[in-house]
Amino acid sequence: KKWFGDEKKSMSASIGNSFYDYLGIDYGDYMTIANLNIRTEPSVSAKKVATVRIATILKVAVNDMKIEADGHIWHKIKYGDSHCYVAGKYLKEVKR
Repeated sequence: KKWFGDEKKSMSASIGNSFYDYLGIDYGDYMTIANLNIRTEPSVSAKKVATVRIATILKVAVNDMKIEADGHIWHKIKYGDSHCYVAGKYLKEVKR
């Protein structure tokens, strides 16, 4: 699906593949320091999309707002074609 800006007015011209591409969200590489659940929302009770193993590299939105909930700071990640959430205390930035 494409994000068209204000779909209430018109769906005639796309401004990009997604809202996040349009806003210019930057992603950094982060490595998991434990097995980590990927969730649909920033909550331990949200639906689990997947569990990744320790030392997995994830694309984390570095200039997006982090959310505090359920005793964690949640980070938005790009996972496949979706945006999901992981608990930040299980991530370590990969310096290049």
